[in-house]
Amino acid sequence: MKKFAEGYLSATSTMLINEEKKHLAFSAKYFTYLHVLRFLTDYFEGDIYYKIHYPQHNLVRARNQFTLLKSMESKFDRMQQIISKLSR
Repeated sequence: MKKFAEGYLSATSTMLINEEKKHLAFSAKYFTYLHVLRFLTDYFEGDIYYKIHYPQHNLVRARNQFTLLKSMESKFDRMQQIISKLSR
């Protein structure tokens, strides 16, 4: 988490306002959640958007993103602390 935040903020910190930096941890969770929905929707709609390599590919992707989202949820407070410290 720390290395990701360091890398991201080193490239964007001058472009982001404090309010944006304040919500980076939530944004990471939100984008992951959106990917869960997009992969799952594509799976249900017949895999018309994302290229697949086998019939359950988008379902597997959705499950993997959901696992990542649960992990991010459990580490959310730590993510916010790291970003807050690096944003100063």
